[in-house]
Amino acid sequence: MTKPNGAPPGWYPDPLDRHRQRYWDGQRWTDHAQPAGVNPSPLDLRGSNDPVRTVPWWQTWWVIVPALLVCLPLGLIGLWKRPGLTKTLRWWTTGGAAALLALVTVLPAAASQDAAAPSSPRTSGSAQTVSPAPRSVPSPTPSSAPTPTPAPAPTPTPTPQPSSVLAAVPKVVGLTRPDARELLTRDGLKIGRVEKRPSSRAPGTVLRQNIKPGTRVKPHSEVTLVVARPFPRVPNVVGLDKTTAVHRIRSAGFRVDTSRQTTTSGADRVVLSQSPSGHARKRPGGTVHLVVSDLHVHAAPPVSKPPTRHHTCTTTSSGSCIQGGEFCPQADYGLAGYDADGRRYICTGDNTHPHWE
Repeated sequence: MTKPNGAPPGWYPDPLDRHRQRYWDGQRWTDHAQPAGVNPSPLDLRGSNDPVRTVPWWQTWWVIVPALLVCLPLGLIGLWKRPGLTKTLRWWTTGGAAALLALVTVLPAAASQDAAAPSSPRTSGSAQTVSPAPRSVPSPTPSSAPTPTPAPAPTPTPTPQPSSVLAAVPKVVGLTRPDARELLTRDGLKIGRVEKRPSSRAPGTVLRQNIKPGTRVKPHSEVTLVVARPFPRVPNVVGLDKTTAVHRIRSAGFRVDTSRQTTTSGADRVVLSQSPSGHARKRPGGTVHLVVSDLHVHAAPPVSKPPTRHHTCTTTSSGSCIQGGEFCPQADYGLAGYDADGRRYICTGDNTHPHWE
């Protein structure tokens, strides 16, 4: 932290403030300081080029001392931020201010207890033992020589600022939901509300988180996640009428595009095919194309009948035409003739049962 004895005079990093440079005259640190990064120039110790050392108003002793008496935390901030003070001086000043604050708090309470119990002996000597002797505070000056000193004894760690207990939100986008939960739990956080959205990513993959990675939040804070779920399936509407099919497709979250195909059989306005096919997964809002039947029935040509042939049949004795296989009258036995189709028959057989053959 200090330059060893024998270092040549010049500008060196300030051991008390890394943002400034301090002039080393070869034996000790001087009060001459300037911001770090300024091109150092030879210093005229006679005062012509003395750089002016300035500190913010809230780091001046005119502000630190009253603040230590009125509001200890604000005074400690200015004390520990003021450059040019050794750590020992800072701790002694902090301890003295804390002790003074304790006395101011305890003495009125003790006085009220003594007033409540007047019989208890109280001497001026006891009061003197309570009040500590004032301790002189060394002047804050960096003029002590930078001689090598043994390592200082461990000092109490200052109380961390509130920001040091905050947890940094990790990046969980792209992880599975179990991995995201494990990572958040390890950093002292937990998963809040989970929203599922259709995605082409693997189901359960984290698509978005509501808190930007690296943001520091309070422990046990909840991080809302959006995870992937599969695309919905397209309903199978082949064979349904057009009205029912369109309603089912739109109810599933898709748009419908139809075209007609002429058919000569089957039912009219029935879905013949669809693209994509039924039960296939598709992004919500996508279009499903349906092919619907358009039935056209053509009238059959008239069937031509063969011309009727008219033949003159042979009339039997009873006045009827000859009919093959029928019995013929006894009076027509041996008679030959033709039926209505022009076939020739003879009344034959025995005299008892004649017939046409």
